[in-house]
Amino acid sequence: MKKKPDLTIILISTILLMIGTVMVFSASSPTCAMLSEYGNDPYYYLKKQIVNIAISLGLFWLCAVIDIKAMKKYGHLLFILNLVLISIILVPGVGITSKGATRWLGVGSISFQPAEFAKLFCVIFMASYLSKRAEKIKNSWQFWILTGWIVLTAGLIEREPDLGTALSICIVFMIMLYISGAKLSDMAWLTGLGASVVSAILIFGGNSYRIKRLTSFLDPWKDSQDSGYHVCQSIIAIGSGGFGLGLGESRQKYFYLPEQHTDFVFAITGEELGIIGTLIIILLFCFFLHRGFKIASETSDLFLRLLAVGCTLMITLQAFMNIGVVIGLLPCTGIPLPFISYGGSSLMVTLMMVGLLFNISQYCSRDGIGLQLDDEKSDYDFNECLDAEED
Repeated sequence: MKKKPDLTIILISTILLMIGTVMVFSASSPTCAMLSEYGNDPYYYLKKQIVNIAISLGLFWLCAVIDIKAMKKYGHLLFILNLVLISIILVPGVGITSKGATRWLGVGSISFQPAEFAKLFCVIFMASYLSKRAEKIKNSWQFWILTGWIVLTAGLIEREPDLGTALSICIVFMIMLYISGAKLSDMAWLTGLGASVVSAILIFGGNSYRIKRLTSFLDPWKDSQDSGYHVCQSIIAIGSGGFGLGLGESRQKYFYLPEQHTDFVFAITGEELGIIGTLIIILLFCFFLHRGFKIASETSDLFLRLLAVGCTLMITLQAFMNIGVVIGLLPCTGIPLPFISYGGSSLMVTLMMVGLLFNISQYCSRDGIGLQLDDEKSDYDFNECLDAEED
């Protein structure tokens, strides 16, 4: 038996998804209408996004009804699948390259980004590993074994290159480690080592353009026609928006702002819907963070708690990283805005995480009495759980 699930997180996700669908159409329609490569069809990306939403809703339903115990049991298999996919993509001639990055696998017109699914698979694996070894993780040897697997994943993703996704996985990993009770001394060593590795990649990685892109946020106007171009055009879009030019009235989407329907859709939103529209989106993500943490806090099972925290953080961290880039507060990293940006892989993984949160919320109680998933506790009395909640 299950309790009534948390419908609030579904409502928040639905509102964000509706805003995203409208803004993807608004941001992409002029470009698609003017260019023959899109068939001069203003609805080109809208139709593709509707297909993405349909597939994503199917995956949401699957994650909402799946057996959480099985999810814990097969976390390591999902992680192995993750490693295989992000390794294959680096094989010459196998991965699909676009705009200088090799991030896609596919055949013909069908493609997907393994790095997006790596976010979900890593969260499941980390929650499974840490919950099974809640006490052993305080042992430095166990701590560094898990760290090695996550660093390997992040390193492979960074080689695509996709530093933003690699960093988001590492940040969520650190927070999950802290929640699971890892020693602060180990985490301090890991933080220092991680900062050194990232610095080394930037300085000695042989990609001067990446360095320029990451540092141009300090003063994007110094190189407004090259490394700072995206950020400058984004700031112009948001700055000229004020209280909103009106839906569909953006000027920057007419070939001024690149990636206007993907990474920089928030800038077009600010231009058309103004400060009120952007604040609504930010508040919705803050509310999503609150509900996700509430779901995590209401279960006594460590696996469920870590899984809920990981899914919540992965979505909201990406959102705030994207918004930070768009408004010039963070270096340009190429992170999409969950629910809002165009993209099939990102949307599928986001709604799968929402489905898991929805699933977990059915096993939570305000008393801290939750579903026990350990094999030796499989005979857990659900009626007793419900009686305790009623008391």
